[in-house]
Amino acid sequence: MIADWISFVIPAVCGAAAVVSVFEGTRRLAARDRSRNAALMLGAGALFCAAWGGLAYWDHWTRDKAIETLQQRIVAKEPPVRLAKLPAAERERLARDRARTAYIRDGSLETYRDRRGAAKAFTPTQADIRQREAVVYRRTQLEQGSRESFADAFQWWIWGLLAALFGYLVSRERRRAPGGPTPDGH
Repeated sequence: MIADWISFVIPAVCGAAAVVSVFEGTRRLAARDRSRNAALMLGAGALFCAAWGGLAYWDHWTRDKAIETLQQRIVAKEPPVRLAKLPAAERERLARDRARTAYIRDGSLETYRDRRGAAKAFTPTQADIRQREAVVYRRTQLEQGSRESFADAFQWWIWGLLAALFGYLVSRERRRAPGGPTPDGH
């Protein structure tokens, strides 16, 4: 969804100008027009497409790193090595915290040992459920934004390459000399 029109219009107008510049610069250079303007048009358009594609890829990369960081932040603390020497209440609390962390991170409902050593299924509280929903929402938003940025990056690069290819192909078609016969001889 477009947040505001300025955010849409500037890249659209500049992007269209960049693609046309790549096309026209390539067409002129391939048609043996070795003017400085043709090289400047090609260079400026290619630089714009490459830069916007690079920025979109950088956005994709940073969102992927944020997803990894989000996953790493929700890691349960390892229990102490001498778990047997801890009081029963402390052992139960550590086991319950590990089960809560697994629920928040993965949505899995694990079992833990209570004070008496009996296996007990973890039952999430309303706060745990809200925290799990927040984690899923953040991860989903980041993943969707990452995919969109990845697609934008390749879209900019492909537009630049296609504009150069079409400019080259258009310059290679046979042209009629001014006042001369058409390519089919009439």
